[in-house]
Amino acid sequence: MNVRWTIAIGLAVLAGCSSEESPTLAVTEQALILPFIQDNTSTGLVSMESEHWHFNTPLSGKSWVVEASGSASGGVGERVQPNTGTRFTESQVSISPRLEFRIQFKFTGTHYVWLRGKGPGSGDRSAHVGLDGVVTAPIANGFNSTYNWKSQISGGFRATINVTTTGVHTLVVWMRDDGFVVDKIVVARTSSYTPSGNGPAESPTGDV
Repeated sequence: MNVRWTIAIGLAVLAGCSSEESPTLAVTEQALILPFIQDNTSTGLVSMESEHWHFNTPLSGKSWVVEASGSASGGVGERVQPNTGTRFTESQVSISPRLEFRIQFKFTGTHYVWLRGKGPGSGDRSAHVGLDGVVTAPIANGFNSTYNWKSQISGGFRATINVTTTGVHTLVVWMRDDGFVVDKIVVARTSSYTPSGNGPAESPTGDV
């Protein structure tokens, strides 16, 4: 059963400087949300609505903010605000706002990451992804002004994560372009899987 508690609790402010070298870090956690559970099929799907993050960390004056949309899978997405034309490269993820999703993985090895997203302009259409705090690459090719699914990174390669052990790991979505909206995240074991429309139903959560 996919039981969710959406009570938000504010954690302590961990640093108090406005510079990029030591940005203010105010973490919000959605209390009592258990990890998403990977399914047992050969596809090994995990499907997550962006607004059902476990941790949401604003940094460098930017934050992921819920945004209502009739075309979003769950009626809302998460947009990076404010949109001032800023881009954080892969080497800058330590100062980039992030969404974190805890997943109970049942399989190890290479997994393929899909995002359902959009952006108002050509400079607002990418995000970084990674596992356990280590960035993989930007999902950067093919997003437009309406929601669509992408799993490509620069150069046409696939966005992947390497799960080295079964158990709970944390998938991270970092801002690359402010103004970008992420609606849904899907992880699959097979390279041939492609989500469509609103994507698969959200995965259940459960005890570790």
